[in-house]
Amino acid sequence: MATTEIGKDIKLEVPLGEIDFRKRKQTYHTLLLSSQFFLTNHLVWMIAYLVVFNKTDKSSCAGPLYNFVEFGRWVLLGLFVFDAVVVTALKYLHNHPDPQHDEPPNIFNIFSIVETVITFGFWVGSIFAISEREGCTDNSLSAMMWAYVICYAFLPCGVSLCYCNLLSGSRSPTTLYNVEQVNVSQSIM
Repeated sequence: MATTEIGKDIKLEVPLGEIDFRKRKQTYHTLLLSSQFFLTNHLVWMIAYLVVFNKTDKSSCAGPLYNFVEFGRWVLLGLFVFDAVVVTALKYLHNHPDPQHDEPPNIFNIFSIVETVITFGFWVGSIFAISEREGCTDNSLSAMMWAYVICYAFLPCGVSLCYCNLLSGSRSPTTLYNVEQVNVSQSIM
């Protein structure tokens, strides 16, 4: 049992492992949700890039936009594989409690920063590529690039709103379904 001080003269005794386990579970759950979001997001854009690139005729659309999409499909494949490895590792660490890993190792933070920089750089590159679209004005390749640029322009706003909602103390979507089980026979009596 661990003693936790709630107020000036109030102390609460709680099993030691339970406090750490709940914090650990919430930490890994939040990381898994964000990692799964990016995994799905990169999968969708990777498929879009592959399909649209394969349907685009190089003779009708050549230049920086075509070259960027040719390179971009491999970048998105790499980000998807990276996200799949991260999700798998987080699931393993989540399901196998280890006192050394109450919080994810620092390498996850480093990888997250690197992935964010690559994704941001890719988005900036897509803006430059779409500005050089002279030969590709009315085709699906430029339409997909416009969709990508616009989606990633608004995505940080949506993510920021979600995090602000979590930080403000309001109920998050992940806690709406965490209902404690109640023994009906004891509550009736």
